[in-house]
Formats: sequence, C-alpha cells, structure tokens
Amino acid sequence: MSNAKDQYLRHFLQIAVALYRLGDGRDGSTEWIREQTRLRDYAEAGRVIGLVSSKEIQDAIDRAHVKVLGETRQQRRSRVGGPHGINSQEIDWELLDKPAYERR
Repeated sequence: MSNAKDQYLRHFLQIAVALYRLGDGRDGSTEWIREQTRLRDYAEAGRVIGLVSSKEIQDAIDRAHVKVLGETRQQRRSRVGGPHGINSQEIDWELLDKPAYERR
C-alpha cells in the first residue's frame, strides 16, 4: 500500500469511527446525517481519484462498525432489523389481507 493510501484509509477509519460513536443513525439526527454525508463524500473522493477501491472503503467501514458497536453490520441487521429497525420476520402481514376500509 502506498503512503498516501495508508494515510487516506487511516483518516477514513477515524471519520467512520466518529460516525458510529454518534449511534447507528436510526434516530435520524441532523449531526449523524451530516457526518454520514461527510464520510460518503470522503469515500467518493478517494474512489474518483483512484486512490482506493470500493472494497477497501467497505472493509474500513466494517472495521469501524465492529470497533465501535462490537458486531458486524450483518450481525446488527439480523438482530435489530434493517436500516430503520424493521425486521421483516416480526411483521404480522395477515393484517394486510383485509381491505383498508375494514382495518381498525
């Protein structure tokens, strides 16, 4: 790895760790969204100039997630649900069998 790439990935990891220390984003806080945008923009810049690959970015995000939250993103999704806490296995879909005007 080049020195510039190492430096970029170290800084990217710091930004990702700072983001996850704010939480998982499910509360929709303005600060979390601002930091997520910063992280995405930094990732995109690294990819556009050819310094890092998408896989290297994803690996750094995964490392930050485990470092801060103690579990992989996949583990958290299966435990908490999707990005908004929705776990499709817990939804009672039978309610939707009735027409909307009959539901109360």
